Amino acid sequence: MTNNNISVVIVTYDDRWQYLYRVLEHLEYNSYVSRVVLIDNASKYSVADRCCESLFKKVSIHRNESNLGSAGGFSKGISLACEKNDSLILLLDDDNLPRPGSIKGLIDTYNDLTENRSYKNIAVLAFRENLHANFKIPKKPVFMHGKDFLCFNIFNAIQRHLKLIKFESIQHSGPEYAVISGGIAYSGIMFSPGLVLDIGLPNSDFILYFDDFEYSIRMLKSGYTIWLDRENSVDDILENYSASAYQIPFWGFWLADSDSKIYYNIRNRVYLDHFLDSKISLPYLLNRTIFLFVFSLICLLTFRLKRLKTFFDACHDGKNGHLGLNNGYPL
Repeated sequence: MTNNNISVVIVTYDDRWQYLYRVLEHLEYNSYVSRVVLIDNASKYSVADRCCESLFKKVSIHRNESNLGSAGGFSKGISLACEKNDSLILLLDDDNLPRPGSIKGLIDTYNDLTENRSYKNIAVLAFRENLHANFKIPKKPVFMHGKDFLCFNIFNAIQRHLKLIKFESIQHSGPEYAVISGGIAYSGIMFSPGLVLDIGLPNSDFILYFDDFEYSIRMLKSGYTIWLDRENSVDDILENYSASAYQIPFWGFWLADSDSKIYYNIRNRVYLDHFLDSKISLPYLLNRTIFLFVFSLICLLTFRLKRLKTFFDACHDGKNGHLGLNNGYPL
C-alpha cells in the first residue's frame, strides 16, 4: 500500500516563534502533510494565539503546563500522532526546515524501499548538512576506538599529537540511500505507526539529550533499518547544541551557559555508556579519570565550582541509572 500522507510531530518551548513560524508555514502549504501535532512545552508566549493569528489550520496544539523536555514532548507527540489514520509520522525540531520537495521525496523513498525493493521494518532519515555532509575520519582503525569518555580518548589524542593518525574527508556521494548503524537525532526521521507498536515510545525519563539516540538504537536492536536519504534535506536554522558541546573537549562543557543543559547532556551520555553501549573497560575508566582530573583542574583554577558540582552530579546519576527530572536542575 502506497503511503502518501503524514503527521508531523514538533516540540517547542521557551520563545522560539521566529523559528517555529517558518517551519509551520512550510508545513501548512505542503499537500502531503495532513496534520501537525505541536507539543508546547510551557512556552513563554501563547503558541495557540500565534498559530490562530497566522491561520495555521493543520496545527493541533497540545500545551504542557511545565516543560517535559524533548523526551517527554516527543513521546507525547508520537502517541497522539499514532491515534490518527495517517500512513507515516515525521519528527522535526522547531527550528528544522525541510527543503522544498523534501517531504515528498522522503515519502517516495519510503515507498520505494518498502514496495519496489521489498524492505520491511524501516525508517527513513532526511539529510542534514551539519551532521552528514562532510566528515573527517581516520584512514586506518584507531587504537581503542569506542572507549572514549564524552568523546575524549587519550590514546587517540596521543596518536593525533604524534601525527600517527591520517584523516580523510568523506563527503556524501555514491548511493542515494545509506544505512545508519548507530544512534541518531530525531529530526528528519520518518516511520510508520507500526514501529511504535513494535518498540514503544521514547523514554521520557531522559528529559533532554540522547533520548533520540536511545530510541534509534532501540529501533536497530528490534530489527529495523534506518536509511539516510541523501537527496532530501532538512536545514538547521540554529546550530545543534549537543553537537557543538562536544567540538572541544573540556572547554565546551566549561563554556556552556546552562548548568541544566550540561547536567542532562552528561548524565544521559554516562547512562548510555553504562547501560547501552557497554563501554565500561580499563581504557574507558582511564579516559574518564583523565577527563575528570583535567576538567576539575580547569574549574578549580577558574573558580567554576558550581559547574564542577554539576559535572560530578551528572556523572554520579548517570552511572547509577538515576534518570528523570532532577529538581536541582530545572528546565
